[in-house]
Amino acid sequence: MNVVESKGFITRAGVPYIIPRGRKCGSNIAAAICNALLYSKI
Repeated sequence: MNVVESKGFITRAGVPYIIPRGRKCGSNIAAAICNALLYSKI
């Protein structure tokens, strides 16, 4: 399974997800979003 197939599978899985669109810095952006959610005061 490649990245495009994996992203498609995740979007159809019916669970919350974070998928950066585009080809660059995907893991960095996803990690930044996860950290922001973990450290936010919600």
